[in-house]
Formats: sequence, C-alpha cells, structure tokens
Amino acid sequence: MCFGGTGGAHVEAYIELLSAARRREVKLLQPARPVGDRQNSGFTADVIGRILSSTVLAPQATIPLLLFAGYTSQGRSLIADRPGVFTALKALASIGLLRIVNGFLNRRALNNWASDEFVWRREIALVTGGSDGIGQRIALLLARRGLKVVVLDVQEPKYHTPPNVTFYKCDITSSAAVAETAAAIRADIGEPTIIVNNAGILRTRPLLKSTEAETRLAFEVNTLSHYVMAREFLPSLIRHNHGMLVTVASQASHVACASMVDYAGTKAAALAFHEGIASELKIRYKAPRIRTVVIEPGFCKTSLIDGMSSEDTWFHPLLHPDTVAERTVEQILTGSSGRVILPGSTGFFAENIHSLPFWLQNFIRDRCEMSTRTSHCT
Repeated sequence: MCFGGTGGAHVEAYIELLSAARRREVKLLQPARPVGDRQNSGFTADVIGRILSSTVLAPQATIPLLLFAGYTSQGRSLIADRPGVFTALKALASIGLLRIVNGFLNRRALNNWASDEFVWRREIALVTGGSDGIGQRIALLLARRGLKVVVLDVQEPKYHTPPNVTFYKCDITSSAAVAETAAAIRADIGEPTIIVNNAGILRTRPLLKSTEAETRLAFEVNTLSHYVMAREFLPSLIRHNHGMLVTVASQASHVACASMVDYAGTKAAALAFHEGIASELKIRYKAPRIRTVVIEPGFCKTSLIDGMSSEDTWFHPLLHPDTVAERTVEQILTGSSGRVILPGSTGFFAENIHSLPFWLQNFIRDRCEMSTRTSHCT
C-alpha cells in the first residue's frame, strides 16, 4: 500500500529509525527460538508473588487448614498454645476470599457485565507493527490458533508469513494511507474484528537532546495512530457490537522518568485513549460487547532497545518479547476485556505511584532512570 498524508520525509525517518533498531535486535535476540516456546525469566520477584498467590493467599489452601484447626480435636490441640496461628489463618483466608470477589467484580465490570462469544476461525486480527519484535510474535501466535491475521507495517516482515498471515505496507500515522489499505483488506480478506495497536518507537535521550521531529514522530506512531485506526475500523465493530481493541501501552504510562519524557507522554496518552474509548463504546455507542484490552509491559528486549542491561533483574527483570506476546495472545483468546501488567512486581508500584508519598515516587522514578542509562521501558 501507499504512504500518504505525512510526506515522504516523515516515512523515511520512521523506516530509518525502525531499521536501525531492528539491526540491533538481531544481535540481541539470536539465537531465535520457536514462537510459543514460553520464555522463563528466571527466579524473580514475580515468581515469589505467584507462589504466595497460589498458597498462603489462596482460599483453597487456607480454608481447609482453618477448618482443620477449628473443627477437629487434633487441630484444636495444635493451636491451643499458638492462638496467633489461628488468627493468621483467618486473616489469610479472608484476604484470599476478598481477592477472589474483587477479581470477579473487576472482570465483570471491565466486560460491562455483558457476555459475548468469539469464533476464532471466523475472526480477523489486525496487528500494527507486526513485521518484527512483539508484533511479529503476536501475529504468529494468533495465526497458529487459526485466526486470519493482517499485519500493517512500514517494513517487510522479517519472517516467513504463514498462509493465514497477510502483510500490507502502510504508514499507520496517515489516515489516507490507512483508509486505502483498509479498502484493500476488506476486498481481499474481510472486515477486521480484532485490532491490535502494537506499533511503537522509542529513543532514550534527555529532552533537550531530542528534536521536535523526533517528538512529533513518537506521538504520531505511539498515540495518534491509535486514533487513526479506531476511526477506520471501530465503526464496523460498533455496528455488530462485537470485536476487540487491544492497546499496547507501557508501565511508562504511569512512571515518567528522565530520558523518556516524550515516550512516557505518548504511552500515558495511549492509556488514556484505552480508558476513554472503553467508556465511549459502552455509553455513547451502546456497544458493551466490544472488548478492550490494555497491555502494560515494563523493561523488554524489543527492537526499540539501544542496549540491554538492568541493575535489578530480580525486581524488574528484562522481559523477552515472547513473554509479552504470549500474555497478550492469552488475554485476547479469553475473549474478554482485561489489563495485562508485566512484570507484576513493578506493575503494582507503577499503577499506584500517584497514591504513594512523594519521596517514594521520586525514588521509583530515580531507579527507573538508572536503568534507562543502558536500557529502557517498552
């Protein structure tokens, strides 16, 4: 497809930026492993969190112990001299039950208390930035599940596309180019029902060392393209009250640190887009069955990176693109709205940073800045 609207210089700058980043990625991600072969990030804080969630914070584990301690002679004798143990069990069981109830209410609220069904072999997924990195992996994983997949990118795919993956060259920041490409997609394949706004660019540098053109390009790709895609493809989803809109945001949506000011601004705006459009779909367009998903990864080895190392790989490990792609596709295949935060250890602080005291907020931003000297949030 053609490029239009933003001018040849704009497109050339976009391609040059992505090309340079992807050349670096080849060195970092070799040897490649099969898509879908789950990446293990090693022993991290997230592992501890999952263990706690499935044991001491799981009612199915604590309630049987509570019943044993309170309603059997052997249990009563064991806690007779340890009343604190029984109190702790009651507290843990209560917390676990509250987590289950809260999770249920959250899921139902995110889905507008409305059910819908996806027939995956009939769905058409459109992935922006799907020629490489996380987008490539999302496209291939969805294709493996039998979906028809459309990839939009300014560069040719760096992989062999399966029969059910179709590539269209398109500048997603241009409404004219997207409209032209959309017409071809509808004629060739059909109307997309799942829109994955994945494309993104990043350069980590202090604000005064960046140019106006770089900042404008970051907002056009990371934020404004979401609006372009929504205006083109959402009307069909609204008419059928069916489909899914996926926004790849970032933990930088919450934590703006040095050397990432423009990037954090683009991702904060992307998160606001996700939250606002979810509300509009329900209230203004009366389409409560359209699912909205937001993905918020932290540090990730993608084609955006300049150099990859982190001072604290236990608390905020470097994510592999496959990890992010797999969790994204898992959420899509639930057929439900949702919020995916990776890793959960840093995600908790990122999401709640503005409720923390200022001294702790500054500490978190400073820690993030230390990591961006050699790596960056994606």
